[in-house]
Amino acid sequence: MVSKLLVNIGEAKVLEKDGILVAYSLSSCVALMFYDKKRKIAGMSHVILPKSDSHISYEEYPKFGDKAAIYLLEEMKKYGTNKHDIVAKIVGGSDIFQSGMICIGKKNVESVKKTLKNLGIRIVGEDVGGRILRTVFFHANTGKAIVKTNLYTLEI
Repeated sequence: MVSKLLVNIGEAKVLEKDGILVAYSLSSCVALMFYDKKRKIAGMSHVILPKSDSHISYEEYPKFGDKAAIYLLEEMKKYGTNKHDIVAKIVGGSDIFQSGMICIGKKNVESVKKTLKNLGIRIVGEDVGGRILRTVFFHANTGKAIVKTNLYTLEI
C-alpha cells in the first residue's frame, strides 16, 4: 500500500518516487504542487496567506503565496531537480465566506500565480476558486493530482 503524507496548513513536503502528498479541506488555502517527471519528485506547499513580510524565517516560507514556490524549488533541488524540469499545479483558493470582505482565496491564487510566472515555472493544471472545499491527493510516482469535493472528483 502506498503511504500518504499529510501536508498541514503552512507546511511543505517533498516525496521521491512513491507516496501521496495530501492536503485536506482546502478552502481559501492553496495547495501548490511541483512535479519533476524525469526524477519522479513531488512537492506540495499548503499556502494560507498571499503575502509575507520581511521578518519571516525561511521555515515560514511555505505559508505564503509569494514565498512557497521559492521554498519548494529549493527543497526539491536537494533531491537533484532543477527549475527547468518542474511543472506546477494549484488547487484551492475558494472564497466560501464571502461577505464583502477581502477575498483571501482569490488573493492566494493570484499571489501563487505571480510568483510562478516570475520564476518561469509553468502551471499545467489547476482547480481554483468558487465556494467549495477541496481535498487533493498528489501522487509522487505519476504527478497526478486527484481533487475531491462534495460535488465532483477531478484529475489534473
